[in-house]
Amino acid sequence: MPQIQAQNEREQKILEALRDNPELEKCFLEMIDISHSPLGKLDNGDEAEEAVVQVIQKTGKLILEEWSQKKSDQATEEAQNQTQNHLHGKKKSGGIRR
Repeated sequence: MPQIQAQNEREQKILEALRDNPELEKCFLEMIDISHSPLGKLDNGDEAEEAVVQVIQKTGKLILEEWSQKKSDQATEEAQNQTQNHLHGKKKSGGIRR
């Protein structure tokens, strides 16, 4: 597949997101395939709606899992930083860190 150059900042953001996440790219390609499917592939509006809903649900699940992982990683990093900062604090005369 040829590389596409973004024409503006918004397009660049979209392209980077899709290149960084192959599963997200796959979901978007599925949506595009549905919208450009030849007549006869999806016989009626109900089938088309069901196909779109399934892809949207899969995409939403993927995005939420990615968000959750980032939040978890961020919380872990913050906890580690707090622990390191606490361990490096100076002790008061009674042995209590300040």
